[in-house]
Amino acid sequence: MRLADLKGKNIAILGLGREGRAARNALFSAFPEQACKLINETPVENVRALARHTLDHVVISSLDQAHLDEYDVLILSPGFSRYRDEISDAARAGVHITSGTQIWFSDNPDAHCICVSGTKGKSTTASLVAFLLEAAGNSVLLAGNIGKPLLDCSPEPVDFHVMELSSFQLAGLDFTPDIGVLLSFFPEHLAWHGGVEQYLDDKLNLVRSAKTAVVNATDPVLSDATQNLVERQLFNTADGYHADGAGIYFGDHMLTPTAGLPLRGVHNAVNICAALTVTKQLGVDREVALRALPSFQSLPHRLQDLPGGDGIQYVNDSIATTPFAALAALKALPGRPVTQLLGGFERGVDWSNYLSYVAENSPNALVCMGQNGPRIYRDLQNAGVAPFSGLYLCDRLPEAFEQARKVTPADGLVLLSPGAASFPEFTDFEQRGALFAELVSQLGDAGE
Repeated sequence: MRLADLKGKNIAILGLGREGRAARNALFSAFPEQACKLINETPVENVRALARHTLDHVVISSLDQAHLDEYDVLILSPGFSRYRDEISDAARAGVHITSGTQIWFSDNPDAHCICVSGTKGKSTTASLVAFLLEAAGNSVLLAGNIGKPLLDCSPEPVDFHVMELSSFQLAGLDFTPDIGVLLSFFPEHLAWHGGVEQYLDDKLNLVRSAKTAVVNATDPVLSDATQNLVERQLFNTADGYHADGAGIYFGDHMLTPTAGLPLRGVHNAVNICAALTVTKQLGVDREVALRALPSFQSLPHRLQDLPGGDGIQYVNDSIATTPFAALAALKALPGRPVTQLLGGFERGVDWSNYLSYVAENSPNALVCMGQNGPRIYRDLQNAGVAPFSGLYLCDRLPEAFEQARKVTPADGLVLLSPGAASFPEFTDFEQRGALFAELVSQLGDAGE
């Protein structure tokens, strides 16, 4: 359904965050005379400011009380699962279910799109692809889950649209990107998708209709699930782009040592390999890309160095919302006494890989916090993890930060890589990372 098809329809927008606001703004720009319903399940600040028409009606209600079957169209924000009973019931009643992402793709069928997804690494890889394409002289628009809703994007033509797409945005999406990139697969967001099988199926929606699929050969789930795709390009293969702790390679030839790159860890070297595979598909000269790589700036909250005022090094990896991501961050910081802050929202995810690693490779200290902090603390104890400077349980981030400082030596490093989502203490990982950065900056202020 295109934006033009929404004229005169009885529309409800579900969710009043960035995506919901972008959808309302797009509707208002196209049809300023048309009102709609704005539905959210929790209270929001400045609720009337979200309305664009005097007859807009903002509804704060649970979905089972929102009478969704009364509308012609529901525009879902990513936070609302299309698999919820209330939304499924509305679809069966004839209500058209769509999203801002779907509307954009329907309105821009000829756009050259490179879409990136994966449980980990999609923001960095999408940013890398956009950066390398621009370095080669192309005009690029970077958008999607990385922070700019597609409906907020300028209509001005560009050479390439590079998009980070979450599994939420991919669910039910009907589109044909030029290149779909799948980086990694770990069980995540299972409550939203209704199980691991549906989560995988929604991720695979990215490459089913893509003109070319770029897939991580060393991810056994993705490699197996995409083996029958006709147009598939693998990275992390011996004859293509691959990486180890020493460098980035193409075949047997080392292209660049990882020590000279701005991104830490083997997992980020793998992201670089994915980006180089994409740009190779698009005809970018490899030497141009390699010369540009050292100038790439790592994204905030992703193994981001923060200057401290007490001699300790601080690293903000608040984006790490899974145990796999927390483990990758720890592996990316070898040779230093590391105190890691762990914990946040309890989603019942499996920490066994992380536990096995730290039982054999214990960091300096581990500080557990947040809603699932007590469970992580117990699991670490039961796994026999005994860090040199101790295992601790705190309530909230400021308390955990102070505890980490106390037990980290002067040549050490405090790592915020929690392995869990940020709520209910924070609205998102960015707010959590911003508080961590503020706590670090206060150390510098105190030393002046």
